[in-house]
Amino acid sequence: MKDKIRNITSANSVVNTASSLGLIAWEGYSADNAFASDNITGVETKVGVDGKMSAGYVPTIKTLNATFEASSATLPKLLALAQLTEAAKTPQVIGFTIELPAISTRFIFSAVLTSWPPILSAQKMLEPAQFTFQFSEVAVLPM
Repeated sequence: MKDKIRNITSANSVVNTASSLGLIAWEGYSADNAFASDNITGVETKVGVDGKMSAGYVPTIKTLNATFEASSATLPKLLALAQLTEAAKTPQVIGFTIELPAISTRFIFSAVLTSWPPILSAQKMLEPAQFTFQFSEVAVLPM
């Protein structure tokens, strides 16, 4: 019997965001590093002098890093959101929906843009730009 090949492609991922600037369908992700979430430490443990371990849940901030090619149509929209954040001196709430059809999973959360490039980097060619978003909760749902 042949093993079924499991699909892990990210090429058909879909990211949509909604903010005060309207809807943004992400496109033009970086070729090597489209988006990634940092691991969290949601449980902390300690051992008492008696050698017994205790564990407790700790609320955490979650991070999503997204990288876009300099030619991405999404890039000017995110830079406009960064400018709005600076001009208003107020974080802009962004609603996210990330769909990964390969694993039939959808992630829904609200975040704020916390890190962005003030200008793009130029080498032989323009370099990809990275944006960081942070959030406290995420719903993981089947598609």
